[in-house]
Amino acid sequence: MAETNDALEEDLEDRHISKGLIFTAIVLFPLIPFALIYLNRKLNKYVRGALIVAWFIFLTVVYQIACMQSGPVVKSINVPQSTITAKVGTVKQLDYKITPKDKDLKISKLAFISSDRSKASIDNHGKIKMTSPGRVTITMKVIDNHHTERKKTVKLLIIG
Repeated sequence: MAETNDALEEDLEDRHISKGLIFTAIVLFPLIPFALIYLNRKLNKYVRGALIVAWFIFLTVVYQIACMQSGPVVKSINVPQSTITAKVGTVKQLDYKITPKDKDLKISKLAFISSDRSKASIDNHGKIKMTSPGRVTITMKVIDNHHTERKKTVKLLIIG
């Protein structure tokens, strides 16, 4: 029974909410009560205004609670060196720290991109292999579960 519950929890964690559902939840759902309040001519215009303000305050509170439940947001990527000089044929590990350092931070994507793979290639763990002399820019991209994206670039000077 415990194995079934664990499998169910993993299945729920792996599901991604579609953009259409997010659009409906964020845009259309809040507009229905707004329209009902606005179109109700039995209410005084001041009461309608107060109800609309109260509705938007309620939506803001719900949104803030949902954001807090989803965990922290990636603030920045810290890289100790903005420029790295290395010889052809060497392999270097790119050192980086993602802040905040929190066990609840959920990274949905971590990517390393080389501007010229013929001169330097980089794997998914940040290991850079220098293959020919020149200048290369390495871009590190982090996306969290809030769809917050942070980028950091490091310049490589590869000497022969």
